[in-house]
Amino acid sequence: MKIIIKHKGLTALILMACLSLINYSASGQTKKANFAGMWHLNENKSDFGRLTAASAKKVQVLTIDQTANELTIKSGDSTESTKAIIRFDGKPSQLNSNAVINEIPTISRSELSIQWINDHTVTATLDNPKGLMPPSVKTYTISPDLQTFTIDYKLKFGESELTGKLVYDKQKSN
Repeated sequence: MKIIIKHKGLTALILMACLSLINYSASGQTKKANFAGMWHLNENKSDFGRLTAASAKKVQVLTIDQTANELTIKSGDSTESTKAIIRFDGKPSQLNSNAVINEIPTISRSELSIQWINDHTVTATLDNPKGLMPPSVKTYTISPDLQTFTIDYKLKFGESELTGKLVYDKQKSN
């Protein structure tokens, strides 16, 4: 009986060690979905909130690049553009904004707080009161079939809050 009790303690210790290794291994192997591609705004599926579809002209097309360490989401043109860099490796994520205001080029860099909800969804929070961009929370989601990319957003302008959803369809490769 004493041998069984000794072995139960040892067995429990080994079992706990194996479980922790399995959890460590599983968390290390979580692979993010492939968000990369050229994405076109689907106005019919989008909800612009108080805005109109015309106000979204700078975000009609998104280009998303993805490497093992980061996801880069680009939109805009030569007069106004943004680039969100979402890092997978724990380094700070950021939002870079370029705009021409009164013929003067203006560049703003803001840090983003990132939270992965699952391998298909990430939330990016920007709270930079001195930057060009208003404080915001954006949730980026790619569909399981990797053909639809959605941005749910909340932007704060003083006491007002603007919410909406932009839905993008993946551009087919030629």
